[in-house]
Amino acid sequence: MKVLIDVVLVLMRLVFLVASFFAWGPQMNSSGGPLGNPCSQMPQQKDSLSNSYQTVAQKPVPELIEAWCSAYSEMNARQMTSLEANETEIVDGFGESHYMQSREDTESFWSDGFEMIEPRYFHPQCAFQYMQTLDPEAAVVQVKVKYPQGIELKGGERIAQFAELHTFIVTKHRQKWLISGHIVVRQQQED
Repeated sequence: MKVLIDVVLVLMRLVFLVASFFAWGPQMNSSGGPLGNPCSQMPQQKDSLSNSYQTVAQKPVPELIEAWCSAYSEMNARQMTSLEANETEIVDGFGESHYMQSREDTESFWSDGFEMIEPRYFHPQCAFQYMQTLDPEAAVVQVKVKYPQGIELKGGERIAQFAELHTFIVTKHRQKWLISGHIVVRQQQED
């Protein structure tokens, strides 16, 4: 299973990095929680994968991602880390790969990032984009995260408004779905 996950991570990383250069159509849904209603936006299975794969992951995977988005908007590194596998790879918005060998490493990664941000001005908006189940124990989920007011840093600097496409590789381990890979691609400014 570890080899399958590694192969999936590498392939998905390549596919999504290449795909990020293409324009993504606006598919935002702002109703409901941080993701709106992700189940209502799920595409129908059109490929050769069994529909049972989609059914297995249809509820717990979007709930996992919604919990992650909620913890992210609250800048809660500990809660985010609890939703990630013990060993996780994160490719940040600058294209740098970070391989976390423990949950402590992952929590430190997120905490260090949040340390620079002025919390009262951090209001990311997550919107479910896409979900593809790979087998009964693996799925890929894409979420668009918008920062309509930008981000204010503690030093007084301000990052102008922007959006990111977050691609999560989600796997099931011991009956629990966890994020095992996370790729962030910064999006072009929308008009």
